[in-house]
Order: sequence, then structure tokens, then C-alpha cells
Amino acid sequence: MSALSLQQEPGSSDRIAAFRSDLECRLAEIWADVIGSGPVGNNDDFFAIGGDSLLAADLVTEVGRSLGEPIPLETLLSAPTITRMAAALAVRRGSAGKTAGKSARNPTEPPALVVALRALGSKTPMFLLPGSGGHVLGFYELVRFSDPDRPFFGLQLPDPVPGRKLPSTVEAMASRFLPEILAVEPTGPYLLGGYSFGGLVAFELARQLTAAGREVGLVAMIDAWGQGYPRQLFALLRAWDHLRAIASLPAGSRLAYVRERLARKYRRKHERSGVAISQPFENINHRVREIYQPEPYSGQIVIFRAAERPILPGVRFDDPALGWGPLALGGIQIRTVPGDHITLLHPPHVSTLAESLCEVLDEQAADRSIHNDH
Repeated sequence: MSALSLQQEPGSSDRIAAFRSDLECRLAEIWADVIGSGPVGNNDDFFAIGGDSLLAADLVTEVGRSLGEPIPLETLLSAPTITRMAAALAVRRGSAGKTAGKSARNPTEPPALVVALRALGSKTPMFLLPGSGGHVLGFYELVRFSDPDRPFFGLQLPDPVPGRKLPSTVEAMASRFLPEILAVEPTGPYLLGGYSFGGLVAFELARQLTAAGREVGLVAMIDAWGQGYPRQLFALLRAWDHLRAIASLPAGSRLAYVRERLARKYRRKHERSGVAISQPFENINHRVREIYQPEPYSGQIVIFRAAERPILPGVRFDDPALGWGPLALGGIQIRTVPGDHITLLHPPHVSTLAESLCEVLDEQAADRSIHNDH
């Protein structure tokens, strides 16, 4: 379907206006192909018409391929409509042309570590750290359903490239993010949230901020697993669990189960030995997680725990505090939210998570107000 037919198709919505440039026409074709939802209007928000964090990655890849240059995912966050994306890309390409041959930016120079998920709002901003995949785009729906008067910023490391050394410990990651947070929010109190692996970094950031004499208002663990969680059973009990799982499978699937388990064990052995494998962020963060030995944090943490837990032979997900209990000296608040480890950040479950997070933030703000009045 051509861009022209997108805007002139009989029965199209009145929201579809004439595209103003070849770039907008090209973007409209790409958006329609990626989302698969029919005609796309100039001012339709990508995430409001069926886009999500997974489709967003496909979209920027296709746009980059069409333009012959890589496009950062952050472009879609700041410009989620065709009109705004076309304008942002035009500025980007114009700036690149002006700097060519002069003092062009080194392509290996790391980008900013702070991504504005929502820059405007009068309330204290919240900083979010992603899971092992390393990108903050997965928080987009959470922010969209949250209090519109609260700014949200994502913290992410640059993509691994040759010649650029990434932090190799959780402590180093937190130290790398600390000045970036202070530049955005100089006074605090600091509101931190981490999903999955990001919870470890949020926890360490809270410790480092507190050690520096800064007030931490919230540490939110979004299904982030702490030390010793989930619990591995003893070898004999694990073997018994696996035998029961094998017995429950059809005869034709049993050999495949054994092969998959052996392959997983082989992969883990090589990850621990430092052998390079394919997915950079997941593997870097997996090794970093294994060596992290967190010290206790003086404050409270709030755990948003997915209601649906995995069923894995030899593994028990039986600690409501997800392994954080001994480390939060100020106590733990546990909130169970619908979904599993993946789906809690996506519709329809993410709206409940956002509502629960807003309740906690409002409660924390009210508590601080009462404390300051006294």
C-alpha cells in the first residue's frame, strides 16, 4: 500500500491529513507495515494505535534501513508521531551534514545515559532502570499509564562496541549513573525503580546516594530478584523434580527435554568461564549479577511482585520478598500485581502496576510532608 493510498483510502478517518513531505510519506508506509493496523494519521501516537516496545524496535530498524543510517530508539520516545518523527529526523540529518568534515561526533562516543520518558511535570522525577536487555523502552507503557504530572527518566548504558569498556560490576554501574541522576535532579528526594536485573542497580544506587548524604524517597523493585532467589533445591530433589517432569511429557518430547537441559547447563558453564557469546547485554548482566554481593541498605524497599510465578523443576519461587528480606533494614512492602515476569509491563497488566506505583509514590510524598511539618 502506498503512502498516497494511506491518506486517500475511502472511509479513512478524518484524522488522516495530507502528508507534507516525501519523508512523511515514507514513514507512513513503514508505520503501517510494522503496526499492521491500517491507515496511519500524521498525528497518531505510535503507542496509542497498537505499537509496543517490541514493535518499536522493528520500527526504528526499518526506518534506519530506509534512510541508510541507524536511528536510536530514543527518537521514537521523543517523537512518537509521523509529523514529529519526520521533523526530528530532518533536524538530525541536517545537523549531521553541517558537522561533516568539521568536528563530527565520534561514532564510538557513548550517548547520554539518561533518556527522558516524560520530561515534563511538577512532581519529583522518578528514575527507572531496565532489565538485562539494557533498554528503557520497555517502560514506555508503565509511564503512559502513570501520573501525567510526574516526570520519568530511564537510565541505560550505551550499546557495547569495540573500544568502549562497560562497567563490569553492579557497583560500577551505579557509580556511572550517579552523576547523571544528580545532573537531572540536584536535590532529591530520589525515586528509584528497577525491573528485573535493573533492581540490583537501583538498590546499589540507593546505597550510594545514602552514603553520599542524599535522601532516597523510594526504591521500587519491579519483579527484581534478590540474592538467593529463586531457591535451588538440593541435587537429589532437583533430580527427582526433573524425573517427574520427564514422566509427565509425551514419549516423543522426553529426549528433547533432556537435551535442552544439558545445553542450558553447557551455556551457563561457558558464561561463567568468560567465553564470548552472542547477546551482549544479557550475557554481561548475567555475569555481573552472579558476582554481586550486596550490602544492607538502611531504608525501605517496595516490591512489586508478579502474581504468576514460573514452574521450573528443581527451583522454588517461594519467598514473597524475592530474596531482599535481609538487605532492607528499613523494612519491605510487598505489592502483588497481575501478570508474570514479562507481561506485568505490558497491557492489560501494566495499568494495574502503574496504579499501584502511583499509590506508593503518593503515600511516600504524604509521609514526607507530615514528617517535614513536624
